[in-house]
Amino acid sequence: MQRKKTAEAPPHKAPPQPLSYTVESLSAATGVPRASIYVAMANGHLRSFKIGKRRLFKAEAVRAWLDSHDQG
Repeated sequence: MQRKKTAEAPPHKAPPQPLSYTVESLSAATGVPRASIYVAMANGHLRSFKIGKRRLFKAEAVRAWLDSHDQG
């Protein structure tokens, strides 16, 4: 008697990385307090843009900002 072949689970895929972050989602993703994000934005260290009333940060700008702290 032959056993039925069971379907293998599909390979695990990492969730897609966001293209941009809100202040709240950036804080949650990095653990950086919201106040520190606003200070970095005000000082020109973290670039942002607006769509409507929403303030957003491109993922590339976030990585550059975080990498700049890695050098110190």
